[in-house]
Amino acid sequence: MNMKRHTVLLIGIIVVIVIVVFLIARYVPFGERAKFVGTWYQPEFYGRAMTFYSDGSCSDFGWPGTWEIRDGKLIITAMDGTSIARWNYSFSDNGRELTLSGRGTWIKWG
Repeated sequence: MNMKRHTVLLIGIIVVIVIVVFLIARYVPFGERAKFVGTWYQPEFYGRAMTFYSDGSCSDFGWPGTWEIRDGKLIITAMDGTSIARWNYSFSDNGRELTLSGRGTWIKWG
């Protein structure tokens, strides 16, 4: 009985650890992905902003969607799933400037 109780406790601890690791990986950006998180403004166009959230959601000039980095490209998908945009990207000025192919340069706020 005591051994069975310890086994159940050990399995419970392992399950909790796996869940915590999954949540951290899902909501805490790492590496290249972390560079995108935040709000970006386009200096040429007053009020034009994109916000990337660590959970993979985004807002592009007020339009909600999701974003991901896949095969070296930034991919933004509209919430209705009908519109998908893919851009090559590069960072400069220590990660404070983001250049998207075809969409110009964006400046990180803050």
